[in-house]
Amino acid sequence: MKIALIDTDYMESMEATYRKTPNLKSKSYDEQSRTFASEAFGIKHHYAKNLSEMGHEIIAITPNNEIMQKQWARENNVSYSSGLFQNTPVLKKWFKPNWLEKILIAQIKKYAPDVVYSLVIELKNNRLMWNIKKECKLLAVQISAKLPNPKYFAPYDLMVTSLPHFTDYFRKCGKNSELLKLGFESTILKKLQKNKCQYKVTHIGGYGPIHNDRNIVLEKVADKIKMDTWGYATENLDKESSILKNYHGGVWGLDMFNVLYNSKMTITGHIKKVARNYANNMTLYEATGCGCLLVTDMKDNLGEIFEIGKEVVAYKDADDLVEKIKYYLEHEDERAKIAKAGQERTLKDHSYKKRSEELISILEKYL
Repeated sequence: MKIALIDTDYMESMEATYRKTPNLKSKSYDEQSRTFASEAFGIKHHYAKNLSEMGHEIIAITPNNEIMQKQWARENNVSYSSGLFQNTPVLKKWFKPNWLEKILIAQIKKYAPDVVYSLVIELKNNRLMWNIKKECKLLAVQISAKLPNPKYFAPYDLMVTSLPHFTDYFRKCGKNSELLKLGFESTILKKLQKNKCQYKVTHIGGYGPIHNDRNIVLEKVADKIKMDTWGYATENLDKESSILKNYHGGVWGLDMFNVLYNSKMTITGHIKKVARNYANNMTLYEATGCGCLLVTDMKDNLGEIFEIGKEVVAYKDADDLVEKIKYYLEHEDERAKIAKAGQERTLKDHSYKKRSEELISILEKYL
């Protein structure tokens, strides 16, 4: 099967990779692609690796990486609008740059995939997606984030999600929908290194308005226990927020996995407006995969993913979370035992090798 994987990256993560790799901006498209894949940020790279090993033809595209996409355009003689009058407010809206659309469409046309599998719904441009649909047999999207207006679903033949209530919603909207959990790429472990000093309690994630419920819980923890934090959207927090007491900035890709690899335990909490009462987020698999103790909020389906109390620890509220953190900081043997069991479960049942096999079964069903 020939599959084009499409996913956007956070601007901060792209900038971090270019800073880490001298002269990367001047390298060929393929060299840049390999470098970003080696940084292990974004699940399209995990899918690409495993699907390729299964014998499928894969191309992974990051349409919002302007540097890399324009390099591809130069190498393939693709022209695009640079956006005239971008510094003239009155005219700017009439002369928008079209490099993202033109280059992406050109890539899809050249590759001629059976399936275009999008991992981002932020491409809220039905005209673009309808044009992409013309170039493939199946247009699918994977989404487990805040849902946009249903009109943006129209071009897609298939909606894949890791949230059970989303599948019900999509089907009510008249769309084909299948459930597919997130996972962990086990080969990342070979690239990680243990530091002399380990973090006791960590949190990595967003702190924007959509995370406000979780921010309140995290602040109650940070008021009583030292918690090292990394993430984005901290401008939403009060300047005196306890979350910022041991804040280390943004962290992405292998650097993020190294933090988890060197954490005794990490905390996560789901976005209630999106996940409702279902366990779903990527930290579930990333943290356990890296071998640190996952302490997550209690959800109805958590026991279907991990054995609670034996492979992960679940909390009911902020007070319960603080109590559990203190307990496992004082009982290292128990902490280590649960963390090891959680890692073994993830490597066995939640690897991207397994997810890729499940994904192919889904795509074959709809092709």
